[in-house]
Amino acid sequence: MASQKLTLISKLGFCMAGLFMIYLIIYTIACPSKELVCAVAFEVITFLLAVAWRLRAAARCSEAAREAILDELTEGSIVWKTARKFAKAALISILLCANLLIALDLTALFLLIHGDYKASRMIYMALPLYMVPDLHPALSAELLAGALIESNHIDQAQRLSDFLFDIRKSKYGGEHELVADMYGNYAIIALKKGEFVQAEAYCRRSIDLKRRTCGNVRLGNALTKLGNALREQGRYADAVTIYGEALSMREHEFGRNSDKVLETLREIKDCYSKAGNQTELMPISKRIAAVEHAQAADPERNFLFPVVLISSLCVSFLLFGRNGVLTNRAIRQLKSKVDRSGRGAGREDLERLIALYRHRKDTAMVAHYESLL
Repeated sequence: MASQKLTLISKLGFCMAGLFMIYLIIYTIACPSKELVCAVAFEVITFLLAVAWRLRAAARCSEAAREAILDELTEGSIVWKTARKFAKAALISILLCANLLIALDLTALFLLIHGDYKASRMIYMALPLYMVPDLHPALSAELLAGALIESNHIDQAQRLSDFLFDIRKSKYGGEHELVADMYGNYAIIALKKGEFVQAEAYCRRSIDLKRRTCGNVRLGNALTKLGNALREQGRYADAVTIYGEALSMREHEFGRNSDKVLETLREIKDCYSKAGNQTELMPISKRIAAVEHAQAADPERNFLFPVVLISSLCVSFLLFGRNGVLTNRAIRQLKSKVDRSGRGAGREDLERLIALYRHRKDTAMVAHYESLL
């Protein structure tokens, strides 16, 4: 029965979520840290629970009931009916396109993992995902490179970085912020290898190119890495100066209690610790503790998503539940029309009313109106 099936929109939504799960699993395999494994396990369990919940909702006929309610309440308005049909068609089209693009991107990522750089590059270059604001060309490959760097798979990370560098230069030329970011990636790899002078050179090249292309903004990450390269060379005074510039920039761009600020503060603490500067070590430790406390106490940071999720579920229950406001209203309207018409009641009205009574689990009323079909 149709009432026992997920809608096309639900199926496409779950398909997209499933594809994202594959990304998470790939990155977890590349960088199997305890935190990431726990986070991915939580995401997978949440996804499976959501699927089970929606399947249960479909079995309870609530999906069909919701459609029947909306159909009935917009019956008299051509504008609302047309708007609903257009919105549904638009959403299906968007989800279909999104699933196709993600599937192609995953194909490129799998080819890359298996060493077919040429085929992977062709797909990444053809995909228009980079046209979406804040997305980079071959973003999935970039995230994999980051995971490999974090897990100290340096040779693989180096090859992926060369692959990404080639794509970015082909897309944007040599003078671009995203090319500057690749020099930053090379700096991290050099730091991991212990090549601190080379890391400093890459950092300075990244910073110079960023300043030429973007001005004196968004340099906090590159400056922090430069500070790290100087610190590892034992040039502690120079490192502290650079860290101070990075900290000031990140506080201005992200706020005093942001993760970016916390990252730089921790690097400064490590610098003071290695330099044996106990005088400065205590104040910076207190500052780190204050930022961590502020983050833990931030209600928006900790509770916004659960509150929004729970609120949406409550609103849905109040409107479309078995005795929801819109459910009751739709049943009254349909029952009035069908009872007035008797045996001459329209099939569409009867099917809607039956779907709503199934939603309520009122078997007697379901049997009564099914007899009129």
